[in-house]
Amino acid sequence: MKNDFTNSINVNIAWKQYLIIIFCFLYFNVSELYAQAQKSKKTVFIVNNDTPTLPVIFAFEKLKIALEAKGYVVLEKKSIKLSSSENEIIVGIRDNQFLSAFNCKLHETAEALLIKKPSNKQMLAVGWDASGAMYAMLELAEQIDALPQEADVFKAVEEINEKPFCTERSLSTYINSKHIQDGFFHDSNYWETLFEQLARSRVNSYNLIFKYKAPIYTLFFELQAWPSSTTGGIVVTATEQQRNLKALQNIVKSAHNHGVKITLGIWDHVSNPDDADRLADYSEAAIKKIVNEVDLDAFQFRMHWESGLPRDLGTLSKFWGSVFDGIKKSGRKIKFYPRAKGLADTIINLGLSKGLEFAIETKFTAEQIGMPFHPAHIQKPNQTDRRHGYADLLSYPKQYDMLYRVWNGGTQKLLLWGDLDWAKRFALSTKLYNKTGIFEFMEIEGAEPMGNGSKQALTENYQYTRYEFQRFWCQNLMIGRMGYNPQTQDEIFLRAFEKHYGKKVSKDMMQGLAHSSKIIPRIISSAMADFQEQRGVPEWGSGSGLNGKGTLAAYAKVLPLDIQTFASFQEEAEALLKNKTTAKYSPLRNANWYKNIADSILFSIKTIEINLGDNLNKETKATLTDMKILAGIARFHSQRIKAAVAYQMYLQTDKSALALDTAIHFESLALQQYQSIVKVAGDTYRKDLNMTVSDANHWTTEYELLQKAFEELKKSTVNNQTTIPSIHSKINSQTVNATVIH
Repeated sequence: MKNDFTNSINVNIAWKQYLIIIFCFLYFNVSELYAQAQKSKKTVFIVNNDTPTLPVIFAFEKLKIALEAKGYVVLEKKSIKLSSSENEIIVGIRDNQFLSAFNCKLHETAEALLIKKPSNKQMLAVGWDASGAMYAMLELAEQIDALPQEADVFKAVEEINEKPFCTERSLSTYINSKHIQDGFFHDSNYWETLFEQLARSRVNSYNLIFKYKAPIYTLFFELQAWPSSTTGGIVVTATEQQRNLKALQNIVKSAHNHGVKITLGIWDHVSNPDDADRLADYSEAAIKKIVNEVDLDAFQFRMHWESGLPRDLGTLSKFWGSVFDGIKKSGRKIKFYPRAKGLADTIINLGLSKGLEFAIETKFTAEQIGMPFHPAHIQKPNQTDRRHGYADLLSYPKQYDMLYRVWNGGTQKLLLWGDLDWAKRFALSTKLYNKTGIFEFMEIEGAEPMGNGSKQALTENYQYTRYEFQRFWCQNLMIGRMGYNPQTQDEIFLRAFEKHYGKKVSKDMMQGLAHSSKIIPRIISSAMADFQEQRGVPEWGSGSGLNGKGTLAAYAKVLPLDIQTFASFQEEAEALLKNKTTAKYSPLRNANWYKNIADSILFSIKTIEINLGDNLNKETKATLTDMKILAGIARFHSQRIKAAVAYQMYLQTDKSALALDTAIHFESLALQQYQSIVKVAGDTYRKDLNMTVSDANHWTTEYELLQKAFEELKKSTVNNQTTIPSIHSKINSQTVNATVIH
């Protein structure tokens, strides 16, 4: 180290320079400001490098805004002194020599960040790379933003030294032809707004999933040897192709400017299975072309017959061999995520033989959001295939990673979600088989069946965001931040709740939303009405599943997603009739859990409403409505579970009259609870959502099905008048008080 290093450090190298912010209470012209700054007790100067990285520029601007909002003025400085008489905040990408001089240590890994106060006059907000520096500056900006106006930044800011637990924290969305033709695909402000939200949430990857007519390449360019009309893809004009390609390029650029990588998800490859052999060479050429035209980071492919490909392994091997060659010959390092469903070992080995870097993507809990841990045992139809879970993919010696995808689109369509405990436990679960966690979450779809953003689900009087995804900031924040560091403190999230709902009720809002967010995952894991995304949506579905028409008979047949952790209604009925016990978590214990969690949610809501009175903004009103709906769903299931167990006892006792009467009694109570949901939902959400292929698409239509089914239930036949020990008492005796568990 040079002798004069302790006096100053000149910052000249492009990727190892520092931005230094100096702020002071002044409002004069620049020359006067500089002179006055020297006399101020709070001064910082900015040092810009010649070619600063864009994520750093983005975050620096946010930090500058936060400082200016507190009354500080930002100036520039050309060098850094280790012992400064001025208050300095030093930000940027690491310099090991510099950090050593300050006696500061930064984790030596991508995205690592450090906020450190080496003296009472200086503060560092630096990163191992551009993303780490961005995260450090955004965190510092948010800390400053949350401080009182008169606070001393150097005393109030908390030191942080972090590195990512999950190295890939991805969000995905569907793209369809409507979005490209007249939707948000061409809306640059949409993407800037989204990627800023993801950067603040530390979501570092985004998957654009094209899930419709194949091949998709014809939307973006023409290959001379293969006219679009011969490929089966959508035929558009050359002008439209250029416009679409430019939009995709701009999306990727915007993402990279915010430290977000882009995956191109291609789920359909050919329109006709017979075309797979003919279009193998076309697909190879198209892959190379799109990689050369667009700065993509990864591909995700659906690998099996649902993509249009045939089941013949020979044809599949030829097709995928060509695609893999296209990736390798593109001249760039592109990661590859094959989806696990129907993925043959032959194709896995083919990818390995061609030297591809990949992680196999699998569904974490079917096409729903369940409990935040891997199921102990999945339903029988999927125990011998690769459809969800890690199946038989955890092979050794290890040659690839696993990407765990929460396919929450089947569960979450409308209602807000925010459960830190769930996010933390899920992040920890993603390290199974992996050195670091790797996961993907889905954007809540809002009002659009196959993608987010084109419509608002809330009716006009309740809308409070420009874009639908902005409503779901909490989910992205919790999944991203807890994925980055599962030990992130609650205070980080309370800052956001204070900004959205006010300091007075932030803790109650956070607790109430956390409790309401536990309900749907519990429903899915303990009684999953349907595997598939577009069926049996539990946000308004009664749990009877597609074609169940709201009947109790259909509900009583439903099995848990996790059949080893949770007992079915049938198992519970048999245990009660035979005085048996089970180590599984029983439906009647679940019933009591739903009751208790609903009570807790409603208590939080009451506290919030008392504290705010009539001073509720639109976001608070909408959030409280969601929480009330979910509390109602919990209370509905707490009664319907009892009805289902009684109905199973009715079937197992040769249609006992007493069991049927008990089922009817609890089903009537369940209907009362569902009626309250309809009342609470009111006109908050549009009734023309058309989001699924389920029996109903709104609480009002689901309630109509329930009423009709209830009338039919009362007409059920009775074969057995034999007296049985009080079934009603047996059921109620099992629903004893229990604490809220996770």
